[in-house]
Amino acid sequence: MPFQILADLAIEKLNPPIDKIYTIKLIKKISKIIPFDKLDIIYTSSSKRCLETSKLIKQFIHQKLKKEIDIKIIYELKEIYFNLDKIYPKNKNFNPKYLNNNVLKAMAKIDDKTCEPVNTVSYNRINKIFKKILKIRNKKILFVTHDFIMRVIEIYIKNKGGKRIITYKGLKKTDRNKYLCGFMTDGKLSKFAKLKTRATINKIISK
Repeated sequence: MPFQILADLAIEKLNPPIDKIYTIKLIKKISKIIPFDKLDIIYTSSSKRCLETSKLIKQFIHQKLKKEIDIKIIYELKEIYFNLDKIYPKNKNFNPKYLNNNVLKAMAKIDDKTCEPVNTVSYNRINKIFKKILKIRNKKILFVTHDFIMRVIEIYIKNKGGKRIITYKGLKKTDRNKYLCGFMTDGKLSKFAKLKTRATINKIISK
């Protein structure tokens, strides 16, 4: 994406729709990995692209599996706020990798006004979600959200919900979450697995 589009997305100046044809193809692909037949509810960010993706997944499940599931918008799943115009040096040529590193560094700072602080605001909103959903028994839940907040969720799961200082190096070790990729855990946060094979997922959801 061009720099300015990324910058406008980050401050929610832009809230674009998705490419529905492309997304439907991806949903068909991930349906071979994610057990949609066992899914009970979708929690989604309020962004247009996440909400539209969630609705397409719901529609796919209804058409292919004859099953109805609910979608619930959760404000806490919104993307990390960051001001790219201030984080990224004006004299630098546009480099997505360098830009990504600058955002991760800003996220890890405690008092950086250019970015939502991950150790307080971001971690606390993820903790708020998990405290609620971990009380729900025998429900299979799907999150549809954004790249940077998924990194925080990944660390939260690996910390088993505990609070530790999140550093730039820690964020750097998390995976870049490409479109409609992700990971999963169980109800006790005792497992962390990337969504790669159905066998891996079945091993977790069967417990």
